[in-house]
Amino acid sequence: MKSYISYCLLIVLSAMTMYSCSDDIEYVKPLPEMNIDLGTINEVYYFNDNLVIEPQITLGENAESTTHDFSFEWSLVGESNIEVISQENILNYTLDSIGTINLLLEVTDNNTSIIKSSINTIEVVMNGTTNQGWYVLKETLEGKTDIDGFYLIAKNPDYNIVERLLGESLEGAPVSFAFSDRYHYRGMDPFEWQYPAALMAFSKNGGVVFNIANQYDERVLAGLEDMFFLDPSQSEHTINSGLVCNNKVVISMDDGCYAMNSGNPAFFPAIEGDYTVETSFVSKGSYYPTFTYDSKNERFIAFVNDYSSQADTLVVFNDEYDSYYNNGLQISANNMNGQVIFMENTLHGSGWSADTYAYALFKENGIDNSLILYGLDYDNLVATTYGTYKVGNFSPINFMKQMDAATYPMLVDADEYTLNKSNNVLYFAKGNVVGSYNVDYDEYNESFITNIPADEQVTFIKHINTAYEATDVNFNGLIVATYNSTSDTYKVYRYNFNGLNSLTLQDEVLTGQGKAEKILYVSPSTYYWPSDLFLYN
Repeated sequence: MKSYISYCLLIVLSAMTMYSCSDDIEYVKPLPEMNIDLGTINEVYYFNDNLVIEPQITLGENAESTTHDFSFEWSLVGESNIEVISQENILNYTLDSIGTINLLLEVTDNNTSIIKSSINTIEVVMNGTTNQGWYVLKETLEGKTDIDGFYLIAKNPDYNIVERLLGESLEGAPVSFAFSDRYHYRGMDPFEWQYPAALMAFSKNGGVVFNIANQYDERVLAGLEDMFFLDPSQSEHTINSGLVCNNKVVISMDDGCYAMNSGNPAFFPAIEGDYTVETSFVSKGSYYPTFTYDSKNERFIAFVNDYSSQADTLVVFNDEYDSYYNNGLQISANNMNGQVIFMENTLHGSGWSADTYAYALFKENGIDNSLILYGLDYDNLVATTYGTYKVGNFSPINFMKQMDAATYPMLVDADEYTLNKSNNVLYFAKGNVVGSYNVDYDEYNESFITNIPADEQVTFIKHINTAYEATDVNFNGLIVATYNSTSDTYKVYRYNFNGLNSLTLQDEVLTGQGKAEKILYVSPSTYYWPSDLFLYN
């Protein structure tokens, strides 16, 4: 009996179930289709921009109500997590991270709570644009040139800026890298000048100027060929060295040197004369002479302009000597029988009375176990333009010291050099060690920095001071870049000065792929920053 009752109950339940299913098919209407329109989303957004999206939601013809009640959830989709960033219907999100983000929107119709719809992942590529932070000019594994940016208020580095802007890195190894706070540029309107803050990078076979601020639409302001509009074929020469300081740009190519002076967006034709420049330059801006070394004729030379923003002219120094400014020395700047392997500027004195000075390390022909350290009075014997002290009237050399390998072995054999920008101190690097030499007191130290790992080699050192205004990092010290050839990676160490004899390593080490060749710190344009460009570029 029990089995029979159970059988009957099963038949009844089965019938009820079949009737219920049949009832659903006949009387339940299809759920309305949801359509989401996000409008126009750009492929590229700038760092720190606000991304604003106002979606339009519509329901299909099966919707029963004309009053819609939706819930919204915006999320960033990462490799291992989903971060909800807003539950408002209109997204207003500050792009505070460099790179690619995946944006997800989920919409729920609250009238039919069982319905939930989501859109496909949207990729928003953000283009880092800030004029404050660290920039690394690097050589890639393929022997090309690119730039990495490390911005003060960005979460992630902005790697391979040139490749992203141009579609490929610059051809050839890195040569020169500098910042201009007011690059002269004519945009879409040929009659209107623009003055964006810009970075200029040169490789052996290429160049680019790009806007690092966000006040103009154009990002790439010029390629190398654009900088030679009088004769574009001149851009095909190999670049040896370059300088940007304040409103002047000078580059050395295998057919001569080219100057871009204030008010001109392109280089004049090559400076005329019999010379070859392979080393660096010293200058203070458009209306100051550019000081350098002629490797062909083994002499110091200067390029001078006449204050009219025209092409520079070559000046050779006379074998004459001033009893005061030459400090009693009579050393000719001509026929020097050797080559300059390093030259850089510093300051003598402080404040408005400070004089621009330069030191050069000179290697005599046929002598391998010593160098000569020359001191060069730029302000008093090079940059003067009137009367007795006109450019070229006197030899610029007013200091000389023989640096023998027996006494200064690491300095003579070093791979990298730089100067303290407010003291007469020379820094030098060999392998993973940095040494120092105080010129005034003849103090030699081969162990100034010794905490760099053994598998890293120093590729760049520079004294940089970043303290210009409140938003800048408080740094005044040595920048040391190293390279690990096994992993093809660089590191940038920042050592703050504690006086002249000790350093403090900052905790954060900047890292990236490739070999770092030059590093710049770029600050917001202020009254003080442009005036010091000649020191740190």
